[in-house]
Amino acid sequence: MPVMHVKKINALSMGKIVGLYLGIISFLLYAILTLAIIPFLIENGGRFGLIVGVARTEMIISILTFLFVPVFYGIVGFIAGTIIALAFNFASEHAGGFELEIESYGTND
Repeated sequence: MPVMHVKKINALSMGKIVGLYLGIISFLLYAILTLAIIPFLIENGGRFGLIVGVARTEMIISILTFLFVPVFYGIVGFIAGTIIALAFNFASEHAGGFELEIESYGTND
């Protein structure tokens, strides 16, 4: 089995990938959370389930945060991914990186 050595990671590429992953995951999780909260806001909004008063404000805040949270996590993920890649590159200069053992399943005959 061939052995490959990873010595450097492109910091901007790593930042983009981690930011995209965190943005997508937070979007999906916050979508589930928002869908779980909205029925309670509608029921507590009025006697017949109408959206009035405080519940309307809470729903507006919930929808605005639904738009803001994935963007925030994407930015934080980009910054964290870039810092992690830079730290890896710095450490790999002294330790020599790490080894990956690769096995090919298909044949290209």
